[in-house]
Amino acid sequence: MNAAAVRVLGRVEDITDAEFDRVLRVNLLGQVYGAKAALPALRRAGGGVLIGISSVEGIRAMPLHSAYAASKWGLRGCLRQPSGRNSPRKVSRSR
Repeated sequence: MNAAAVRVLGRVEDITDAEFDRVLRVNLLGQVYGAKAALPALRRAGGGVLIGISSVEGIRAMPLHSAYAASKWGLRGCLRQPSGRNSPRKVSRSR
């Protein structure tokens, strides 16, 4: 199971590049790297479940949450792939 979250509140033009980058690195890339580390073991075991915790903001953004919402939208898209049609073994994802 992966869960990671930080956020910065503000209009996108007021958030520094470093702040935006930190939110994406923790919220999105932290879970991506966790999934990359877990997937080989799940496949060797013949299957398993990859659970990634996101947020309602992966579906609907809130005001002043541009970096957070972008990270959660990206996470939804990225974590759908391991269980896709081309997956070589049974690795499912949380829904």
